Amino acid sequence: PLEKGQTVKFIRTLLHSRPFMAVSIASMLFLAAQMFGQGYNTYLFHHYFNKPGLTMLPTVFQYLPVAVVMFFATKLGNKYGRREVCSLGILVAAIFYIALFVLALFGITPVWLYLAACLASGVGTAFLFLLVWVLATDAIDYNKVTYGLNDEATSYAFYSFMRKLGTTVATILINVPLLRIGYSGSELRTEGLSAEALKSMYNFSVMIPAVLFLLVYLTLRFMYPLSKERVEQLQVQKEAMMRAQSKER
Repeated sequence: PLEKGQTVKFIRTLLHSRPFMAVSIASMLFLAAQMFGQGYNTYLFHHYFNKPGLTMLPTVFQYLPVAVVMFFATKLGNKYGRREVCSLGILVAAIFYIALFVLALFGITPVWLYLAACLASGVGTAFLFLLVWVLATDAIDYNKVTYGLNDEATSYAFYSFMRKLGTTVATILINVPLLRIGYSGSELRTEGLSAEALKSMYNFSVMIPAVLFLLVYLTLRFMYPLSKERVEQLQVQKEAMMRAQSKER
């Protein structure tokens, strides 16, 4: 536990930790993308696809690959690097959503294609979904070795707080396009909606996840410095520090 008056100093150090802030931001954006999809698809399938009975399928397809990827995500992360595997997976997810947007420019927006892209992108996001807390642990280990921050409880609490901000971001991103197409109060006014408004509704549904996933990719790839080699070095430093502390006792 932190001594009295040390909490502010501790958090200030966390804010200056590049790996910790990178994984916190990436996790926040990732959660925002997930929450956006779950909330926005209710409107998309009810009014654009006119298939309210399929509303839950995108969420199911997003998480279904986790049941398969979970058996080898850790092995791939250890072999090729957790940052490398997660960033590549999230980039693949972004590409599928960008592909949906490009196809929409030519009027190709069948519901089956949207669901297929959700399933394919779910394979990419599954790696980050399964390994994001391991990335956070690596960042906390970095803080221990580099800054001597040993209060894991405060570190995880701050990280969880950053993740929760993703819910707020998602709420904002859901409401902006809904307001644009005529959302008022608790009902969606569809009587006077033009084809252009519905087209915008679909475009928002694919571009917002694409942008968020791209931001996650850029954050992990260029801001989060703990590559496979750096994590291995960090583990050696951590073990040496623990041995030294053990001898002092």
